[in-house]
Amino acid sequence: GAVRWLYKGQVFQKIARKDQRELILSYAWMPTAGVRTLIELGRRANRPETLDAITCPVLALHGVLDGAASPAATRAAFDRMPS
Repeated sequence: GAVRWLYKGQVFQKIARKDQRELILSYAWMPTAGVRTLIELGRRANRPETLDAITCPVLALHGVLDGAASPAATRAAFDRMPS
């Protein structure tokens, strides 16, 4: 059968203050359907026609330790938005 769950452990928990780790709620297992959906949404959101269609002001908040999206990729997408 198809794999229904993906183990991610603490891969995306790159925390500068290790003493705060236990205060962060993060599940070790993720449903693969959710992962596929997030990947597809990311692809659609990063298309030039999608970014070009954004006409409202945008505030991009990003952590430099974010393991899911690089600061460079966030900056590149932000720079492509006309707003």
